[in-house]
Amino acid sequence: MICIGGNLEPRVGNVAAARDRLLTVLKDPHVSDIYETPEIHGIGRPYMNMVISGTTDLDIDSLNMMCKDFEIKSGRDAEARLRGDVPVDIDIVRCNDRILRPEDYRQQFFRIGAISLGLKL
Repeated sequence: MICIGGNLEPRVGNVAAARDRLLTVLKDPHVSDIYETPEIHGIGRPYMNMVISGTTDLDIDSLNMMCKDFEIKSGRDAEARLRGDVPVDIDIVRCNDRILRPEDYRQQFFRIGAISLGLKL
């Protein structure tokens, strides 16, 4: 399960572009709607999020590298991080039965989308 989020306009467009990139490598994808959640610390701009799941021929390292390359090409760099600007953030939260990002797994920004897909948490 992959969580996509962003807090920089165009938020919906940025999340949708990341989704579209992932759909080029995922088979049998399941895609949540795009939804808004508050910034988890309560001090930044709200995020648009979504969750997507599926299978892929890529190994996890290659898939993660593809995600991080897309983030960088979308403007996620050191300066953006200092400003709290997140054009797009793509994280592999769970792979098969392994939780790779336990903190994200517990957060509403992930759980809302995962539950909407009927995925067991």
